[in-house]
Amino acid sequence: MTPPSDPTRWPEVKRLFEAALDHPSTTRETFLDAACRQPDGSVDVELRAAVNTLLRADADAEATAVTVGGFLAASPLDLGGLIDGLGVELAEAPEMPLEEAAPGTRIGPYRVIRLLGRGGMGEVYLAARADGLFERTVALKRVRADLAPSVAARFSTERQILADL
Repeated sequence: MTPPSDPTRWPEVKRLFEAALDHPSTTRETFLDAACRQPDGSVDVELRAAVNTLLRADADAEATAVTVGGFLAASPLDLGGLIDGLGVELAEAPEMPLEEAAPGTRIGPYRVIRLLGRGGMGEVYLAARADGLFERTVALKRVRADLAPSVAARFSTERQILADL
């Protein structure tokens, strides 16, 4: 990503990104040409690059959603009750039993509320932070123990992507 060199500009980048999404793709460039200007009227190259990076990432995510079976385009209710805006964290769970975690079960600092879904790699639970440090509801992924070593790098990458969001 091409972030602005001055982090105080992120609100402006976000505002322009969201405004650009409101324009059809055919008029976005014209909108950005007018919106990404410096006080002297010249193009604010850094601002434009940051907004364009977000627009490309958004388009890539949209394309991936379509090519991977429409996961992101599907209604959250069609995905086993996943909730829009649910915070996601991964818990270290070195000893993962093969059976489903019952509501109330502790996994790391989290208490399982209910199963959201199950797939070939494991389960996803609605869970809440239970160690008293802070309150947070999360989607907790639990990978099957026999797969954990082979997918550790993938989930480490996913954790970083989610943290960046």
